[in-house]
Amino acid sequence: MAPDMRGSDLAERLIANMKTSARQNGLEALVAPVRPTKKPAYPLTSFADYMGWTTANGAPFDPWLRKHWQLGARIVKIAPCSMRVEAPLAQWTEWSGLRFPVSGPYHVEGGLAPLMADCGDGIGLYEEPNVWMRHGLEDSGR
Repeated sequence: MAPDMRGSDLAERLIANMKTSARQNGLEALVAPVRPTKKPAYPLTSFADYMGWTTANGAPFDPWLRKHWQLGARIVKIAPCSMRVEAPLAQWTEWSGLRFPVSGPYHVEGGLAPLMADCGDGIGLYEEPNVWMRHGLEDSGR
């Protein structure tokens, strides 16, 4: 979120509007693929381990997951390949500024998972996990 929008309740309003729209369309729940915002700060921690981190009161450690949790959502499961980007290594060099001298995993700034470089084929593959969170739509919002 843009720094000038922090504290504006924008996230709460957006999620509330999505829940209202889902209710109006006769749905029983709103299920969202949520991208943990602080996971890139912990590149050596597996996604599954990171998802297990909680605060003292049992809320998710990650602030964006925690916001959904505070608004009534619960984690359903990890989506291990929510986004897939396959491109030539030359393109990955343009995007990331990295060079790929050998095949293997590379940390891409801001990434939730490593980029897998295949120097033989000249291809880089990035598969990003996310987590499915379910917002119930009953009157309590849970």
